[in-house]
Amino acid sequence: MLVIILPPIFFTTYEIGNLYRNEQMIDSIYTRQLESVIFSINQYSDDIVSGWANKLEQNIQNNKDQTEDVARAFIDRNRSVKMIFFVDSLQIRKLYTADNEQYDIDSLQQEVLNNQSLIKRLDQYMEGGYRKIQPIDIEMPDHSLLIFAYRDSNMITGICGIVISSVGFIKENLSPKIQAVAKDEFYFSVFEANSEIEVYANAIKEESDKNVQHKKELWIMPDYQLGIQLKGETIGDLVRKRTNFNIWIILIIDLVLIIAVVFIYRSLRQEMKLAQLKSEFISNVSHEIRTPLAVINMYSETLSMNRVKDDNKKMEYYNIINTEANRLSGMVNKILNFSNIESGKRTYKFVETDLNEIVAQILETY
Repeated sequence: MLVIILPPIFFTTYEIGNLYRNEQMIDSIYTRQLESVIFSINQYSDDIVSGWANKLEQNIQNNKDQTEDVARAFIDRNRSVKMIFFVDSLQIRKLYTADNEQYDIDSLQQEVLNNQSLIKRLDQYMEGGYRKIQPIDIEMPDHSLLIFAYRDSNMITGICGIVISSVGFIKENLSPKIQAVAKDEFYFSVFEANSEIEVYANAIKEESDKNVQHKKELWIMPDYQLGIQLKGETIGDLVRKRTNFNIWIILIIDLVLIIAVVFIYRSLRQEMKLAQLKSEFISNVSHEIRTPLAVINMYSETLSMNRVKDDNKKMEYYNIINTEANRLSGMVNKILNFSNIESGKRTYKFVETDLNEIVAQILETY
């Protein structure tokens, strides 16, 4: 039984192990591809904000003492920007907002004070020739604060803060890039990190069809996460289908292997049984051949030594020798017939036989 069971067990274990490793590799490759797509969108958003900072700095340097005009023109050009302020000695000195927008200035000032070590590092980065744009959490729903260092017309380093509408920035600035990347292949969603509420999607999708598992936070808005999902069947669906298909194939192969092993096992048993029968047959034939040979040898020796004087008795011995010779010849013919039987060439003729006559011949002979 172990001979039948072990080969399929080993084969199934090996194939399922290979299948699991292959699926892990596919999932890993797919995950890296999705993360690279999310990375490209994050990089694009960072490039937008960096371009804002460079443009704002350039306009401030080119328009000395016209900071307000520069700030308001910048807000007018970028609808997602709701406020610009400038910090001097950790105090908000100048603040400009979009029309009809009201904000809690005191909370902004407190955020500046709470992040003074970060602001000092930004200043140091700028002195070293590197501008870093840093997002800061603020107590303003649906808004994000970005601060960075800049140089004014006198090349003095200062700190600028930009408050943007988070959803507005996503829809106005990121949406075109997302649509270009998504095409008909991907479904993108932006979620609030804490509540998992979807604030943006590049396409309408039923709730039951949403299965966004790959998410990364937006660099410039850490309170939001960008998620990506393959349209149609997800990689999980494809992997499950492929796994189920391969398992069915393995089970079918196992069934074929079991049938083949059973067939081989039965053939081996039949061959072993046949070999045993051959051995028994040879042993019986050897015994049967010795008997007539011994009789022939005994009677022929008696006759050759002229020990029998009676002619009738001699004739009886001759008849016995002839009978045993015929019997021996019959055994040889039977052995030849056995060879024909084994090769399938023997034909049988069934006739009635008098068993009493055969028994009488045996008794008369022995």
